[in-house]
Amino acid sequence: MIPYATQIANQSYPGYSGSKRLEPFSDDQRSTFGQVNAFADQGGNPGYYQYANQQAQAYGAAPAGQVNTGRVVDESGPLGKISDYMNPYVNQVVQPQIRNLNEAAARQRIQSGEAATAGGAFGDARHGVADSLTNREQMNSIADVTGRGYSDAYNQAMAARTGDVGRMFQADTQNQALREQALQRQLQSGQSSMDFGLANNADYLQRLNAKMNVGNMQQQQGQKLRDYDYMNYQQGVEWPFRQFDTLKSLLTGQPNAGQTQQQTTGGNSGVWNILGSALGAYLGGG
Repeated sequence: MIPYATQIANQSYPGYSGSKRLEPFSDDQRSTFGQVNAFADQGGNPGYYQYANQQAQAYGAAPAGQVNTGRVVDESGPLGKISDYMNPYVNQVVQPQIRNLNEAAARQRIQSGEAATAGGAFGDARHGVADSLTNREQMNSIADVTGRGYSDAYNQAMAARTGDVGRMFQADTQNQALREQALQRQLQSGQSSMDFGLANNADYLQRLNAKMNVGNMQQQQGQKLRDYDYMNYQQGVEWPFRQFDTLKSLLTGQPNAGQTQQQTTGGNSGVWNILGSALGAYLGGG
């Protein structure tokens, strides 16, 4: 027993000649590392974000809408000249009335002349006064007819311009509302682009995570094989010491750790005890 113990003591410790104790990263893990780094460097999906940023900036920079149709009497505004609204046939309406007034005045002067001649007053002051009154009445009537005709035409023109102002105001208001709706759609388009980018990022990261999980399983499996190899190596190193403990227990009758384990688990401890007793009696008798 002593020579065997001396042999064990003089035995050099065998270094572990197997592969490295730790399993390196798997190919899937290393590939995923690179993809994650590239994803982080480029900021996810910059195309979606840039478009969303452009739409938001365009919406914020859009000027306020204006509704300005000008005054009804403003001929330099969008309505144009008032004469464009005047009835082009107003003169044809007024002229017959003036002609009728002139004819009536002529008849009145003829009648006045005949009356003056019959009374022997043709050409005197009274006759002149009568003609003067006729002329004045004629001019006043012509002025009244002309004024009413053009006044009615002007009022109709202004009414038409007022209607156009209202229609232009409504059109401008509707156009501004449509413009605001277009800006809202533009902003919503940018938000949708942002949502698509985020969803795409989440899907991509989920796929990377699945790939990383596969790589982790590969690494864990490789680590188990390395641990198994190292466990076999340790058992080989410890085997001489276990043999020595077994011989020692046989000689002294005291169970070693291995025998205690066997007794606990129901091993053949009775056989070892019989052999130990026999060997102890033989050595004692010698």
